[in-house]
Amino acid sequence: MIGVVFVLYVMARAVLLTAITQAQFKDCGSSNVTMIDVYVGPCNTNPCILYKGSKATININFVVNNTGVEPGNTTATALVQGAEIPIPLDEPDVCKHIKQGCPLKSTNTIYTYSFEAHISEKYPMVNLYVTWRLMNIQNVPFICVQLPLTLSDIP
Repeated sequence: MIGVVFVLYVMARAVLLTAITQAQFKDCGSSNVTMIDVYVGPCNTNPCILYKGSKATININFVVNNTGVEPGNTTATALVQGAEIPIPLDEPDVCKHIKQGCPLKSTNTIYTYSFEAHISEKYPMVNLYVTWRLMNIQNVPFICVQLPLTLSDIP
């Protein structure tokens, strides 16, 4: 059953996400989930170039394993020249960003976490690594992804 769901999912993503590129990412400690993919947009390069003064979206697609997950909040940090800097999030509640809603149960459902953020014009032009963590209610990450990004001025 998961095979049919996955094929339909991939076909729908190909049609709907023409401006969002599948991102290179490193799983930095996800537990109790199977990561499917991570998309960042608008973007058409890897690593993704995000433009200051614009909006960017991250979509994380995953399947919950075994017992399910009780989501808490999202944290995000940027690693810039060896320094880890917290990224303030307007709405960190994980459930408010799960398209299928909560609770997150162990089923064949492919869940999509989607977050849109404004890239401040005050940020410097820089290459960085962003770490995105979806925490459970015990404040332990159940999803952790790290991806390279470049911040640039609008061409």
